[in-house]
Amino acid sequence: ERTERENYYTLLSRAGIPIPAAVPDPEAIDGLSIVKLPHATKRLERGFFTVASVAEYRAKSARLIADGVIRPDDLARARIERYVLGPVFNFNYFFSPLVPRSDGLELLGVDERRESSLDGLVRLPAAQQLEMAEAARIPEYTVVGHGTLTVRESILEEVFRLGERFVDAARS
Repeated sequence: ERTERENYYTLLSRAGIPIPAAVPDPEAIDGLSIVKLPHATKRLERGFFTVASVAEYRAKSARLIADGVIRPDDLARARIERYVLGPVFNFNYFFSPLVPRSDGLELLGVDERRESSLDGLVRLPAAQQLEMAEAARIPEYTVVGHGTLTVRESILEEVFRLGERFVDAARS
């Protein structure tokens, strides 16, 4: 779980699966980063926001606290990590320990999250985004659905390798 000491980052690291570099504290923000924490009222959702400097972190977090989107106690425990540009794929696996190890991992599908205001915002040209009120330019990352994706056949071998390493880490 996200809030536990041993969480999915622990499993990913143990499996040798690359994860975005952690930023140890807000004072160390020196490039595009994402701040990950729960939403203040929708506890299963996220109150994520992106920042590129300590000053931007302070301004956005203050505004989001004032707007009731995030809570100060959650902000104090937030994970900050470098923002990685590129497509986002969620690989959905199934593993059964009841069958031989070589036959146990299945790739059920690949999807991407559809997030409330974020998806609408990124579809606007940059010039129109800049014309919006400043508060409207901070998107909400509430997952409202998933869209199916396909991946190139040439990367499937690596997708399965990553899944197998994750299974091995989870079982150890």
